[in-house]
Amino acid sequence: VSELRALDGRHLYAQGSNAFAWDPVLPAGDDFLVSARVKNNPKGASRNVRGSHATTDDSDGHVQIGPANTLADYSDAVAGMKGPVVGHEVGQWSVYPHFKEIAKYTGVMRAHNFEHFRDRLRDAGMLAQADDFFRASGALAAICYREDIESALRTGEMGGFQLLDLQDFPGQGTALVGMLDAFLDSKGFITPQQWQSFCAPIVLLARFGQYTWTTDQTFLAQIEIAHYGEKDLADATIDWSIRDGDFSIASGELAAGDVQQGGLRPVGTIVASLSSAPVPRKYTLELAIRRTGIKTEYPLWVYPANQNPNVPSNVLLARNFDETARAQLARGGRVLLVMDGSRPLLHTVGGGFTTDFWCWPMFHNKPGTMGLLCDPGHPALAGFPTEFHSDWQWFDIAAQSQPVILDGLPNGFRPIVQTIDNMERVDRLGLVFEVKSGPGSLLVCSSDLIAMKDKPAANQLLQSLLSYAASEKF
Repeated sequence: VSELRALDGRHLYAQGSNAFAWDPVLPAGDDFLVSARVKNNPKGASRNVRGSHATTDDSDGHVQIGPANTLADYSDAVAGMKGPVVGHEVGQWSVYPHFKEIAKYTGVMRAHNFEHFRDRLRDAGMLAQADDFFRASGALAAICYREDIESALRTGEMGGFQLLDLQDFPGQGTALVGMLDAFLDSKGFITPQQWQSFCAPIVLLARFGQYTWTTDQTFLAQIEIAHYGEKDLADATIDWSIRDGDFSIASGELAAGDVQQGGLRPVGTIVASLSSAPVPRKYTLELAIRRTGIKTEYPLWVYPANQNPNVPSNVLLARNFDETARAQLARGGRVLLVMDGSRPLLHTVGGGFTTDFWCWPMFHNKPGTMGLLCDPGHPALAGFPTEFHSDWQWFDIAAQSQPVILDGLPNGFRPIVQTIDNMERVDRLGLVFEVKSGPGSLLVCSSDLIAMKDKPAANQLLQSLLSYAASEKF
């Protein structure tokens, strides 16, 4: 580095990217540090400067362990560093293989890896779900990439971040970590415009403490602009609204004034009552800098206040599959089994929200799953707004779940909410599923919703499942 600097002093120099992974300090003579972690930080503070890590690392990243909000940044980690810190290879969220990509290999290479994973899925009896696994895991990976990138942008002291790439990496076990495939074609999870809403020279940011709210709460968000564009913004105004389509529950504007180029700039605070919001419902926080085309949006879920799910008289709410539950089923009764989370299950891979880091064949991460595949049209979810894939309202439910291994059931069996297993292990995993048990009907939730009484989404899902279990549709 010294010799290069002597030859050409125009550049900033460093000895490598993540070159000091196990001792991440700024080496003497280097102008900046590219790393996934740093060493010079306050005692007890997180060392991470990216939101994802492999199980073999010291600890998972905040996107993996939560909580689900937009508050995380790396200010404590980089405090006191004597030079800029660049987050190394942020993200690396894997996506299920898209087996239609095999046909693109028309030259000297053949996609033996894709063929292997396709055969694994076929042997597990789930090949018909391949496209659904691909779409659902990809949608979640895009959500996780956004949080990873915005965490760096929310850190004014950061020197920057670098992505591994935007496309897949076929090596090291097959790391399908791209929003683009190996041929640089879009996988269809996110548009360029959507990506640029959080990964661009100028990005609008909202900091709020939770994605799930109740009608007795007041929504609060701090608005910032990460401005690394070419010029200052003169007399900027931020228009905002919380809406579902054409229906708005709150809106307003924030006068940002002149926003100087070259850093993270505070704008103001959004305060909005949620008392009049029709619930349960998903809303969108929309933000836009007037007359610039710069905009972004965040999902929000609003549920009823004073949630206290009622158990219908014709349903037994069970915590374990014990004699009482068995007797109810033997009589032709209805049972909703919400598994006791304090009792570890034998046939489970463990719970997690994010898609697998890099890939299972390389790291064997825990739990190594790929998000959720939901049936949003199923009556069991009628009272729980969801799309076909995981989003932030599922965070606590998925992270604290024990998805049940259902490999012994018929190939055509589909859970209502299925945890997608990785491409190598390929277990059929049920988070919410229903079966007939003799003359009785059994609805199972492998996440302990009852233990999460302080989580609005868990309460809402429990009420939705109870209502379905009591209905004629069950």
